[in-house]
Amino acid sequence: MRTAVRTSFESDLKINWFPGHMSKTLNELAAQRLKQAHVVVEVRDARIPFSSANRRLDKMLEANKPRFVVLNKCDLAGLESSSRLARDLVKEIKRRSRCTDVVFTHATCDQQGGSGVGFLLKRVASNLPGRFKTTPKSTQRWEEEVTDC
Repeated sequence: MRTAVRTSFESDLKINWFPGHMSKTLNELAAQRLKQAHVVVEVRDARIPFSSANRRLDKMLEANKPRFVVLNKCDLAGLESSSRLARDLVKEIKRRSRCTDVVFTHATCDQQGGSGVGFLLKRVASNLPGRFKTTPKSTQRWEEEVTDC
């Protein structure tokens, strides 16, 4: 007996996958928060880097606002920052998202020798010289976080 694979699902229901709290937050971002922000950090799932992007965020961002895309869970995606696939992925993300930099990371350590938020802050500061003031104490804290990995 041969079974056919269903290719569609008929329903009269309208399915909205975008929950109300997400829409409310995006509207709040557009109205006030993005105007006050100096930098935007967008965290995506490295296993689905384009599907996990928020298209509405693209429309809200000013073209000249620095934007960093963090690809989290890169260990589960099998990505190493030095691989050809990762380089091509970075190139395509930068083309589609007008972002300043792409950072690979996962729960315990990132693929580029740093760790978590401290590493990201250091990358932001190094990509935008003169835009952020850091005190020796905060720089030391970043250094400690980066070397913890």
